[in-house]
Amino acid sequence: MPSIGVLLGKSPHKDSADDVAEWKGLLTRREILQRDSYREQGREPPRLASDLILLRYLRQAARVWTRAGSKEGRLYPDIRFEALDSHALKAQSPARILAAFDRFDIILLLTTTFMYESRTRRAYADFYAVLQKTRAWVYPSPQYLRFLFDKSRYMKRLRSAGIPIIPTEFWTGRSRRKHATADWDSARSELRSYGKTWRTSRLVLKGSHSAGKAMMMECDLDRSGAWPDLRDWLDFVFLDLDMPGVLIQPYLEAFAAGQEIRTYWIREEFAYALVTGQFPEHQPTEIKTVDGRIHPIIKALLPLGRRILSLLPDDGARPKILVRIDFVMPVHPQTPAPHPSSAPHPWLVNEIEMLEACLFPDWTSYDVIQELGEALLDACLRQGTRT
Repeated sequence: MPSIGVLLGKSPHKDSADDVAEWKGLLTRREILQRDSYREQGREPPRLASDLILLRYLRQAARVWTRAGSKEGRLYPDIRFEALDSHALKAQSPARILAAFDRFDIILLLTTTFMYESRTRRAYADFYAVLQKTRAWVYPSPQYLRFLFDKSRYMKRLRSAGIPIIPTEFWTGRSRRKHATADWDSARSELRSYGKTWRTSRLVLKGSHSAGKAMMMECDLDRSGAWPDLRDWLDFVFLDLDMPGVLIQPYLEAFAAGQEIRTYWIREEFAYALVTGQFPEHQPTEIKTVDGRIHPIIKALLPLGRRILSLLPDDGARPKILVRIDFVMPVHPQTPAPHPSSAPHPWLVNEIEMLEACLFPDWTSYDVIQELGEALLDACLRQGTRT
């Protein structure tokens, strides 16, 4: 009987009966969404609630498929799912993590957040080594994780392929990191030149290995006190964390105005799209069809999204199970951001997310939990028949 370890990003709080019940898969999807719904509570639900919902769906669907005996003409063996707590694992040595993974035939990584929290280059290297050594089949594949986990790597790949990305300067490599910390006057002059080129004093700096606002700094070079803060941040990123690189971009008002478009692709087919911005001022809004026809925004982004998918490495399952591609309109900092309904507009790629991407299942009419769950289960069952 194939066994599947599912790495989760949310662990139960011992003093919360609801969290423990959710962890054990005792709550229904509707109950979870109702409890976490920020429409009612006025706050964003836990970012990784979707992984728990997915685990419960996988358990239920596997039982149904097993009882049926076949699906699409294939016979499936009984399978067993077990939750793995990433917060507990990150405190363990690489040898202990490897031993934990080796107990399973398949490892599903529904989160890699603990890698962001560990932050140091050694933590990344240790985790990749575990993924490459384990006897289990890992999804997503280590090669895919390595590619998308490094923003500088995939953004350079997109730019070299002619994909429009947010204007970006890359400070990567040992000499570049040394220059940014040891020759501060030169580094400051370089940052000034970027702002002049982009016609803004507001810059965004991101660690090459980071998620969301983690390891990101927004700064106004004209603000008093900005330069000491920026120097401290670069020293922390390059010297303390030994981060491989930093990405430097102009600040775009489109983000604050709620003009980022998150497109979700399941099995390399477009699934749904959400307009997002800074919460709670801009709650996610689904981009739907107009008069039964495809929305002009989606029509403009579909060819670009398909080109991007073709540039990504193999994720271990064909077709790729989940990719989220985020786009933003290149609004000049001094120009009000137009509303997305006035598409088409030129679009720039902001970032790409993989399996861990926040799904916002209660903000879309697309049944993402079922569709994504079936794709994951099918990939596991295909692999399980080989074990």
